[in-house]
Amino acid sequence: MIEDLHMSYVPGLPEGGYRRKGTGIEYIKRMIDDMHSWYHQKSALTPAKEQIRAIHIFDSIVVIEKRKIERPSRVVIDR
Repeated sequence: MIEDLHMSYVPGLPEGGYRRKGTGIEYIKRMIDDMHSWYHQKSALTPAKEQIRAIHIFDSIVVIEKRKIERPSRVVIDR
């Protein structure tokens, strides 16, 4: 669990500001992308692809469920 994520948005803090790289909220956004890296070509920069089952986001709080994740066996995209 990570709390006080709203501080990522406060300008003037050493590491705060809207969409500023390096903030906690931006790291969580990257983890969401990395969780889904089975389905896109970008490199995973976090352990989320193989170690994160779920990310639950609330106001100023995120809960991360860790579990070993196996490669999906089949993906069907209906176009």
